[in-house]
Amino acid sequence: MNSKFPNLSDWQKLLSQIPIETVEFDDNGHYNAEKHPDFHDWMENG
Repeated sequence: MNSKFPNLSDWQKLLSQIPIETVEFDDNGHYNAEKHPDFHDWMENG
C-alpha cells in the first residue's frame, strides 16, 4: 500500500535536518545578535 502521507521514518529524516540554536538572553530579555546571527535574522525577517 502506497500512502501519500509521511510515515514515522519520513518525519524523523525531516526533523533531523532542522538546525537547533540555543539563544542566550540577559536578565532584560536581550540577546547578542552577533553571537546568534540566525536567530537575529529570523527575528528581523521571519
